[in-house]
Amino acid sequence: MNLTGRPSIIRSVGRFSLPLLLAGALGCWSRMGPHEGPRDRVHFNPGTPDFNFPLEGSGMEFRMLANEVDDKAAMDEARLLLNQPDGIKAELDELQRNGLPPPAPRSAGPNKTPRQFRIFLPAAKPSQVSYSWVELGPSERAVLGLDNTAKNDPQRNATWNEAAGVRGKATHLTEGLADRLVRDKLLLGALFFSRECKNQELPEDERKKKAVDYFVLARNPEIDNEGLILPHGKAKAITGEYLLDVRSGGLERPAQPKIFFTLNDLGGKLLHELTEKNCPSNWIRRHLAILVNGLVIAAPTVNSPIASNGMITGNFSRQEVESLVNFLRGKLPGHG
Repeated sequence: MNLTGRPSIIRSVGRFSLPLLLAGALGCWSRMGPHEGPRDRVHFNPGTPDFNFPLEGSGMEFRMLANEVDDKAAMDEARLLLNQPDGIKAELDELQRNGLPPPAPRSAGPNKTPRQFRIFLPAAKPSQVSYSWVELGPSERAVLGLDNTAKNDPQRNATWNEAAGVRGKATHLTEGLADRLVRDKLLLGALFFSRECKNQELPEDERKKKAVDYFVLARNPEIDNEGLILPHGKAKAITGEYLLDVRSGGLERPAQPKIFFTLNDLGGKLLHELTEKNCPSNWIRRHLAILVNGLVIAAPTVNSPIASNGMITGNFSRQEVESLVNFLRGKLPGHG
């Protein structure tokens, strides 16, 4: 399967080593909404990234973004918590100064543990999940029209302006396509939160350059309550610990640099299970966030289940791809 859509696409490549995963060998992800097609392909030069990607931290992770159908209860609670913040203003100010995400839905009381919600996904048993806010990286900000270059570009600034009008609020945003009379919700109904960058951990010039912090609500890894893949009670986090290989490609064509990755068998099983239960149903297309060091580098839609092998493209520069690949390779077993 080969889909064309907005920048930022991840798709399976080759065959998987496990026979039970062969059905997913042609799986594909891309950013395409229900009304999108080849005419919507976007190519642009976002200019200088809003901030330098931090090349130290936890490595790669795969998480599902919350959407307004499956995760409505959590979104409603997240809005209630952040949009009427009188009781937590001091906490929000401190998190802003430290460059940390805002609080996600949590239990009442002093412990403030993440609140569990029961969600129902197609062709899957009900899931118990909690949530957290994850920050958009510089390339994904550019793809979504939230980079600072978009601010002064009349062809790209509609979403930037919309977000600027709701700083400090948890809200949906819409796609800023100049040729659209009806604008779809960004990432098909994801919940966003933005604020002025006041991160005291950054030098003043970098803080001013970044200008704004952008976050999106994501599901935390599910707990394995059946013990079918992992030991009972362990979180099904899909992280860099399962990476076998990561490499770059397409560097000879500046507009199409790519990141290829391979997961081991256990990582492939976890990713297959996650994408299988989040395949499209009716008009709903769910987004998978690919994070590096806690920052979203891409958020394509899940179109069919895949597993061990994938390719990520986006609005990356050659230098960004090389830096990310070199960092991730240093996190592989036997390195560093």
